[in-house]
Amino acid sequence: MAHHGQLPDAVRRAVEDDYRAGRLKVLAATNTLGQGVNLPVRTVLAHSVRRRNDDGSETRILASGFHQD
Repeated sequence: MAHHGQLPDAVRRAVEDDYRAGRLKVLAATNTLGQGVNLPVRTVLAHSVRRRNDDGSETRILASGFHQD
């Protein structure tokens, strides 16, 4: 299942609930997954350390961008 910032709230909640309940084993996500989403993730694979900005430019994601408290 995919998780990204443009998901409608009802769909996002359903995806997150299904993941927490173990009905989804794999979740592909944009960097928004680390921004306030608290899921029981054991392994994270980063496809890239670069992100595309709204203006089309690319910037490097800092290590702090991968950290979730």
